Amino acid sequence: MLNEMRGQAAVMVLAGLTIMAGTVLTGLRPTSFAVGAVVFGGFALGRVISAVLDGKPNKDLVTGTISEVVFGTLHVVCLAMTLS
Repeated sequence: MLNEMRGQAAVMVLAGLTIMAGTVLTGLRPTSFAVGAVVFGGFALGRVISAVLDGKPNKDLVTGTISEVVFGTLHVVCLAMTLS
């Protein structure tokens, strides 16, 4: 179980580093926005599906879901602006 948790944590750390690198390296910005959209969008989608299947989560998880929807949406918008 720890191996699985560390694997997921490593993916999240590398995604976060990629997103942060896109703030200073202009050539990495489209990749940064795409990674952010996938990560935040994936978490938001998973939480929404879980809420539908498992019932309403506690207040903290709802706040997290809202934040992930906002950040995922912002990444998609920024990616679209960067590619146009």
